[in-house]
Amino acid sequence: LIRLGLALPQAAAPESLIGDAWDGILLGLLLQGLGRHHASMRAFEVTFAVEPESRDRLLPWPVPYPATAGAAQSALLAGWDIGVRGEAVDGPGRAACRRLALRWMREALECMRRMALTDAENGARRLRAAVSSWLEQSDYSLAREESNLRRLPAEEAEAWRTFWREARAAVE
Repeated sequence: LIRLGLALPQAAAPESLIGDAWDGILLGLLLQGLGRHHASMRAFEVTFAVEPESRDRLLPWPVPYPATAGAAQSALLAGWDIGVRGEAVDGPGRAACRRLALRWMREALECMRRMALTDAENGARRLRAAVSSWLEQSDYSLAREESNLRRLPAEEAEAWRTFWREARAAVE
């Protein structure tokens, strides 16, 4: 898989490599690990369009959380133009990536809330672990720390502040 990811041309369309949802999720994670955040975001986007229920699949991390949160991480990094050179996105494109990241984070939070309601013991524990992880990971700090939010348009910054308040409230 790593050789595959490295061999992909910078502008390659990942949709040609996605056979099923797990292919798309794994490709998205692989590209993310290679710093190809825009291509990773695109792989997740195609996967979620083809198989919408894949959005709620838990990624097998030490702290399991929905695939949408992993996808949001790539979209957020692409939205801040972080990653491999040659994948640069223009200003409006970066804003679109950040909007998509916010949408996916909201979906991930909602998925975790649903799990907490249906599986009181494990779901609540997973919700707390996922939100704690999001609050600690440096990639998410791009849309969490005030110094970064001040660099965004006011409406976008406020939408992120609202999300983080809701995430914190979900685990209190």
